[in-house]
Amino acid sequence: MSKWSNPPPVTVIAGTQDFFRRRELQAAATAADRAGRRVERMVGSDRDALSRLLSATGVFFSDKVLVIVHQPDGCDAEMLIPHGTQTDNDVAVLLHYEGDLEKARKKSTMAQVAAKIDKRFTANFLAPKPWEAQEYAEKFVQKEARRLKLSIDAPLVTNLVTIVGSDLGVLAYELRKAHAVCRGNNTMEVTGPLLRQSIAAISEAGAQPVVEHLGARNVGRLARALTAMRRTHASDPTMKGIAFVGRNILQWLQAASLISAGISPEEISREMEVNPWIFRNKISPIAKKWGEKNLANLLSDLADIERGIKSGHVNPWVEFESALIKAVTGGRRG
Repeated sequence: MSKWSNPPPVTVIAGTQDFFRRRELQAAATAADRAGRRVERMVGSDRDALSRLLSATGVFFSDKVLVIVHQPDGCDAEMLIPHGTQTDNDVAVLLHYEGDLEKARKKSTMAQVAAKIDKRFTANFLAPKPWEAQEYAEKFVQKEARRLKLSIDAPLVTNLVTIVGSDLGVLAYELRKAHAVCRGNNTMEVTGPLLRQSIAAISEAGAQPVVEHLGARNVGRLARALTAMRRTHASDPTMKGIAFVGRNILQWLQAASLISAGISPEEISREMEVNPWIFRNKISPIAKKWGEKNLANLLSDLADIERGIKSGHVNPWVEFESALIKAVTGGRRG
């Protein structure tokens, strides 16, 4: 992949491996910002905005821009392909495609653009097959440890992946914590005791996959994320899990309520104080998928579980897990 401080006119980041795609996007945005390049984000269906940026060069346009385009199949390939052959990169376009580039439809924007631009400027990050996930995750941990200049034995790597799971975002987070603990102990060697010390009692990184799969109403992935979250914590994480998950449900519920009231997305974004792109592409789809009533019921169930914890319920985690899974499958706690 190119150096992001001086990107080519058109670049493609694609793939089914979310972690590497997002890391590359962040690297692009960070490098562009450090180089004094303005960063714009948009969706591919906003063709007029992209057209204005691509044509706003020359005497009336002095800024250098990195345009990150999400859902790029909404773009006009005939507009992007000529731009990709230019030598001028004042307006650099980064197409972010959430899928395997090799499987994109031949007539899709992504397939047409990728076929025309230099292969050095495309990256296609693919997730492993389920049966390859453990080995893939272990190799990632080893590579990430080397990047952090940490020394960690292979058996410990295997143990870490077995305990935490194969989610690369969670593993990267755990390694950053291990790095901090090691530095605090004046060593860069990860030992068993140091690794156990670094695995926190609760972390939002552990809860984030739960929120993502809950929002998508994907019961299989939600169940695995809940298992991984519980396995990584020595003490019961229910209360803090309720706080983190509940905060997101409350946001979705607020959005669902405003949508049902017929308020425009722009007004809702201002009301909720969130970026319009984040609202349209992250919050609104979840709010519409769940609906106001279902979200209110789930929030009520979590409040009941929290009251139960304070009154001495024996196994609140089972109640928490059950409430989320039943909500996804269309039921409620009894």
